[in-house]
Amino acid sequence: MPLGYAALSAWMLTTVGLVLLAFVGFLLLGSSVQANRAQDVAYSKIREQLADGIAPVSGVVAAGTPIGVLEIPALDLHQALLQGSTSEQTVDGPGLKSDTAFPGATGNSLIVGRRATFGAPFRHLARLKVGDEITVVTGLGKAVFTVDVVRHSDDPTSTVPAAASRITLVTSDPALTPTRQIVVSAALVGTPYPAATTPVARDGEAPGQRTWDRAIFVLLWTQLLLVVAWATTRLALRFGHRAVWIGAVPVVLFVLWNLFEGVAVLLPNTL
Repeated sequence: MPLGYAALSAWMLTTVGLVLLAFVGFLLLGSSVQANRAQDVAYSKIREQLADGIAPVSGVVAAGTPIGVLEIPALDLHQALLQGSTSEQTVDGPGLKSDTAFPGATGNSLIVGRRATFGAPFRHLARLKVGDEITVVTGLGKAVFTVDVVRHSDDPTSTVPAAASRITLVTSDPALTPTRQIVVSAALVGTPYPAATTPVARDGEAPGQRTWDRAIFVLLWTQLLLVVAWATTRLALRFGHRAVWIGAVPVVLFVLWNLFEGVAVLLPNTL
C-alpha cells in the first residue's frame, strides 16, 4: 500500500536520524575495518622493502607511502609509519609530518596519529611514562628512543632535554571533542643518522588540522545521495516502502559508505 505524505515525512526524518547514527557507527567501528585493511597492506609492503634493502631513506616520497615500522612495546603497538600527516594519511595509520626529520636522523620527527577513529593507534598514548621505549625501523636502520616528556599541549611551557635526534608523537585530547593534544617526546639512544632531505609540509599536516582536498568528492556523493533519496521517495509513494527497500538498501549503503569516508577525511587528523 502506498505511503501517505505524513507517514513519508516521518519516515524521512527517521532516516536522517539513522544516517547520523550510522555515521557515528562508521567512525567508531567501520573506520577501524578500513584502517586495519590499509595497515595490513602498508605493513606487508614496508616489511618486504626493509628485507630487500629498498625502503625509503628520506621523506622525499609520495604522501601515504609506508616509510617504516613504528613499535611501542608498552602499548603493544606495531604500525606501519606513513609519509605525511594530513587526515588523508592518518586514516591509514600514523603519519610523519613531511617537513620534519626522518626518524633516527638528526633533528625532530613529528608523528601524528588518531585517538578515536580509524583504528585509533594512539588511543592509549597518554599511558606512556618516562623511560618507555619507542622503536622506529626505516631504510636508515633501527632507531630506539626513550620517552623523557609526556604532557598536554596547553601545559605551561616545559623544558625538553636537548637531544641530537628526537621523536614526538601527538594525538587529540579529549578523544572525541579535542581541545588540545597529548604530546609524547622521546630522545634517541645512540648516534643519529645524518640529516635526510625533507620536503615542504603540505596544508593540513600540523596536529589537529584538517584538509579540504576531498570536499568536492563529499559534495558529489551528497548530491548522489539526494538523487537516490528522491528516487526512493518517488518509488515509495507509488509502490510502498517494503518493495522500495528491497531494491534501494544496497544502493543506499554503497553511497553512504563512500560519503562517510569522504566526510571523515574532512575531520581533524588526530581525531
